[in-house]
This record gives sequence, structure tokens and C-alpha cells, in this order.
Amino acid sequence: MRLALLREVAHHLEGVGDAGDIMVRGFNNPRKHPITQYAGDGGWREYFAESLVAFLVDADVLALYDANGSTMVRKVLRSTWK
Repeated sequence: MRLALLREVAHHLEGVGDAGDIMVRGFNNPRKHPITQYAGDGGWREYFAESLVAFLVDADVLALYDANGSTMVRKVLRSTWK
């Protein structure tokens, strides 16, 4: 249940500042390696949501598996904390 709540929080970040644009650029990056099939097939919103959950569970593992997703999450978090 905790992971589902984190995914929903991720969706609320989509409209904060330029977070949505950062997410779209991250999803469109050909170097992405989505953490789940759903993240890859579900569009930019799901790519970010799944990446954020993975980041919050273990940021180092996400960075190794999907450096693009990790960078995208960090950029979004930085942009929303301004």
C-alpha cells in the first residue's frame, strides 16, 4: 500500500513548476531503461511514478539500473523544492 501511495504522490508532482516538462524529456530520452514494463509502456507519467518509487526505496539501485530515470527524479525533486 505504501508504494501505491508514493505513486499517487508522484502524479501530484506533474503540475508543479516545470516538473512535467522534465518528466517528458526524461521519458523521451532514448537512454532510458524503465524499472518496470509498466513504466516503459504507460507513458511519461508512469515512467516518472515508477522511477520515483524506485528512487525512494533505493536510489543507488535505480541509478545503476536506469541512470536516466534517476537523473530525471533528482531534477524533478530539485525543481519542486524551489
